[in-house]
Amino acid sequence: PPSFSEIIIQNTIYTQLSVPDCVSIGSAGFPQLPQRSIQILLPYQQQVKHISVESVITKDFSEQISQTQIIPMQQSIPLNDQSNHRFIKNQSMYNSQKKYPSSMYDIHSVDYLAGYPILTIRLHPFIYNPVDETLIQITQMNIELTFTHSLEMHANSFYRGKTEDRQRISQLVINPEMIDSYPLDGEEQSDDNDAVLNGSETNLTSLGDSYTDGLCNTSDSFDYVIVTTADLSDTTEYTYNWTDLLNHRKQQDGLTGTIVTIEEIDECSDYYNETEIFNDSAAHLREFCKDAYLDWNTDYMLLAGDWSETDSDQQKIPARFLTDAEENETGYNTMPSDLYFSNLDGDWYDENNALWGGGRYGENDKLSELSVGRIPVWNLEMVSNAVEKIIWYDECDDESFLRSAGFLGGYLGWTTTSKQYMEEIRVGDGSFSEYEGFEEWNDDYPDYELDTTARYYEADYATESDAVNAWKNAINNNEMSLVNHLDHGSYDQTLSLGYGSSLSNTHFFLGISQACLSGRYTAGRSGAESFICESNTKGSFALILNTGYGYGSSTSTNGASQLLHKIWWDYYFENQTTNFDNWRLGLAMQYTKDMFSSMIDSSSHSYCYVWYSWNLFGDPAQQLQIKPEENNPPVISSPIPSPDSDNVSKNITSLSIQMNDADEDLLNWSIETSPDIGSNSGMNEQAGTKSCEIDGLSFDTSYTWYVNVSDGKTEICHLFSFNVESGSMNHAPQLSYPNPLNESINIDVHLSEVSIQINDLESNIFSYTIQGTHVQGITNDNQSNGTKTTTCITPLPFATQIMWYVNASDTMNATYEWFTFTTRDKYIPQSPSDLTSYAVNRSCIHLEWTVDDQTDKTRVERNLFPEWELGSGVLVYNGTDQKIIDNNLSSKETYYYQAWSYNETDNVYSLNSTSGQQTTHLNHPPEITSVTPLNNSENLSVEFTYLANLSDLDADQLQWMITCSHGECNSSKAKNTTASLDLNNLEKNTTYRVWINVTDGYDWTRSWYQFSTHQIHIPPKVTGFSANIVNSTQSQISWDKPAYNPVLLEYHQQPEWDVGNGIMLYNGTEKNTITHNGLTRNSTYHYQLWQYNALDQTYSEPVSTQITTPSNVNPILTGETPQNQSIPSSLPSSWSVMITDSDEDLLN
Repeated sequence: PPSFSEIIIQNTIYTQLSVPDCVSIGSAGFPQLPQRSIQILLPYQQQVKHISVESVITKDFSEQISQTQIIPMQQSIPLNDQSNHRFIKNQSMYNSQKKYPSSMYDIHSVDYLAGYPILTIRLHPFIYNPVDETLIQITQMNIELTFTHSLEMHANSFYRGKTEDRQRISQLVINPEMIDSYPLDGEEQSDDNDAVLNGSETNLTSLGDSYTDGLCNTSDSFDYVIVTTADLSDTTEYTYNWTDLLNHRKQQDGLTGTIVTIEEIDECSDYYNETEIFNDSAAHLREFCKDAYLDWNTDYMLLAGDWSETDSDQQKIPARFLTDAEENETGYNTMPSDLYFSNLDGDWYDENNALWGGGRYGENDKLSELSVGRIPVWNLEMVSNAVEKIIWYDECDDESFLRSAGFLGGYLGWTTTSKQYMEEIRVGDGSFSEYEGFEEWNDDYPDYELDTTARYYEADYATESDAVNAWKNAINNNEMSLVNHLDHGSYDQTLSLGYGSSLSNTHFFLGISQACLSGRYTAGRSGAESFICESNTKGSFALILNTGYGYGSSTSTNGASQLLHKIWWDYYFENQTTNFDNWRLGLAMQYTKDMFSSMIDSSSHSYCYVWYSWNLFGDPAQQLQIKPEENNPPVISSPIPSPDSDNVSKNITSLSIQMNDADEDLLNWSIETSPDIGSNSGMNEQAGTKSCEIDGLSFDTSYTWYVNVSDGKTEICHLFSFNVESGSMNHAPQLSYPNPLNESINIDVHLSEVSIQINDLESNIFSYTIQGTHVQGITNDNQSNGTKTTTCITPLPFATQIMWYVNASDTMNATYEWFTFTTRDKYIPQSPSDLTSYAVNRSCIHLEWTVDDQTDKTRVERNLFPEWELGSGVLVYNGTDQKIIDNNLSSKETYYYQAWSYNETDNVYSLNSTSGQQTTHLNHPPEITSVTPLNNSENLSVEFTYLANLSDLDADQLQWMITCSHGECNSSKAKNTTASLDLNNLEKNTTYRVWINVTDGYDWTRSWYQFSTHQIHIPPKVTGFSANIVNSTQSQISWDKPAYNPVLLEYHQQPEWDVGNGIMLYNGTEKNTITHNGLTRNSTYHYQLWQYNALDQTYSEPVSTQITTPSNVNPILTGETPQNQSIPSSLPSSWSVMITDSDEDLLN
């Protein structure tokens, strides 16, 4: 069933759901719903004609999301991007009545792995309608595929029919039984099987093809090939060379190998192509990879050389740069990727965009054929250093080091911390909980427990540098073998340790990092060179690094690189478990990339990007060690004939013996006889029954046979003898190997059959009868030697002796014998013992107990009172573990526990329970104090900073968020601190609300406050406003000057108008009188005056006045000299007159 959890983003509560075996991927802004990609092996010689998917069983989970919406998927961003990206939500989708997604499934593609056609389908088990608030889970689907016969679709040229290829297919697809429809190497599919698939007989040809010509001869076979340059291929100048590594792989792993130089490959014209784009050195190398895979049956390919874009001396083994056409960062949208050499179908060239690869819509071969690793050396000393560290790790016997794992999380600058990411890798829960983590491995396989105490997270240290220094010291002290890392990175910054030259560790480790660019060996000297190749006294023996960016999510752990990282460890912990021979770096990388490939064409380009970017730097055949190697010698048993047996039939045709090896080593064996009646032998075979055909036996003769067997480390030898019967004797049929053994006890009540081996020494035919209590009677005639069986009537009664007999007779003699066995008691488990508990913290209680041999599972229930019946409490756990942590509890609360044992076989619980109780630690929730401004404050400015003191008595780190109804938001994390929020451009005379949310990881404290901005002030009317006529063209206006505010004076020919619609005479604060000149005579002028509030941008009501200028007055002539009409006594020399004008006009 799905699990639901709440998450708060931008002061909104969303629901997040997860389902086992599903991952949540999708388009940014759309609901984040679990999906599952399945890969289906198509039948031999069949092509898909039609696919139908129908819902069988559904379950309604609408109630769980009735109050909240499902969280939208967020965009993936490079790990070097420290910004918290905006929260994306597609409002159109969330406001739509349409169901999401619109289909229950998507068909992606048919791809080939080792020549097997595999169909990928992505299933959508949830249907969501955000408007109707409905969520339906499809808990069971029927997938029906209809096929049509096709000789072209049976497989492709890379089909080899090897058992190892079939094993890889079975790990990947959901229908591994379909592998049996494909012939093994050297077989031809029978007409019968073909008729089943096709309904008609077909004359089949072989499946795979050999490579035409090339360097690889089909008469040779090499499991392991090293490609290097002529100058690096071999030397005695340094301690180690590539030949030493080949010899080591032969001795350590039984792998045959050879060295091929890139010069030989480039000189081979069989690898040339007429098209220039496919005829460079990288293309030649890929053709050689195809050749070796097909004609040498190669599985592991080591690219032993660097490739620098800028330094020709470091251009050894070519790289192919793949491009993500959707990546915006020019320069880092292209990265070297060895997928080009491991995934051999197609040509990887995206013609539409003229790019190699091209991204999720490009030209990608999703599934791999070869296991490829790269060691970027450019000189012989680096070769020796790398080989020496590889061999050192294989021979390391320091068990505490081999079983140590470390985790570093640096500062990402995101809401989601690197600690949350790395803890998911360690614990196994979180965004991709379907993939196993370290602690889940420890619970399942306590005999191989891995130490995970080395955790260095910036969130747990005062500064990030403190965490990195502690991390570096732990590596230098040889405290971790399996290193997991998440931080920012670059080609000169690997594992947060720079180039690593300052390291002083003497035990070499495996480093796995999601960081950006740390493996970009083409940029010069990256971590791949400096950590692996530059020293033989420190550093690592192998690394998994990005040659481009790593990708994650700033608001959750649902990141593309995180998913790759989790699948990588799931290969070891869940897919292979204790099959340690397959704990190889190259096989893990193949599995990780093949599984991940079903998501590369999803709704985000980041999945394809990191698929290109994550590369293995190291020996692909190297096996992870979590224990020193201890050899168990082969064991032989059950020789037939039995040792020193007499009267052995002269007619026996074979000798046989069982060979076993606890380490599952391949065995070399031989059987020889004296006198010589036959011999047989085998090389590199699995354990099992080995036989030798014999003939020419003589009566009354003793024979000795010699058995030799070796696992490559220990050889054992045994001899056995037997005597052949006399010539005249006839023997009754012999009864042997009753199953169950006679008088055996504790036999299971569900025993399906009893059996007996009947042999007639003369090989005469015989008849036999088997009968008994609770045994189905049977009689058969004309029988030959062999095991005879009959069914039991089940279930058998508990604790009861069952009797059965066998009667066998040939034509001359008979044998009759009774056999008994006793069934077991009913499995009633004892209640768990030694139930102990302790409080881990404020929300977790650790429980531990022991169980007896009859217990398959333990059921643990919780309650707030001490006693209750089975099934009436809250189910805490029901499984096979014997220790758990009960999470999500309330602080300072006493919890009572009861545990019952359960036996699955007999479906019975223990008669009693075991009880215990424990109290969680007290938690002090965060406090919000000293809020500034105070709640309900009024008349505040429209711009200020809102402050609040946040404190926690437990000194927990606090995650806080302040949000204003105006739209501003701020969040961060810190211990006792002052939270702040800058407010700008607020509206005046408005009430706003502020929400403060703070959590210490256990409890939330939520408060809201409000404040009001100041009211808008309208200034009063101006007083003392008047206008006086100076003359017919001039007036004087005056007023009482306001204390602070400016005034605006306007005039108009009309009596009333709005501010700004008149002609401005004055605007300012300095004057309180002004002269208006240039007036027209006999005209009326209207004046209005306003006071202005600049702060609130408001005007007062206007005050008004008016004047009318007088009409024109003619000039007056007076005081003329001489006077008018006078008679002067003498003629005057001049004449004058006084001219006055009351309007003071200028006169002509």
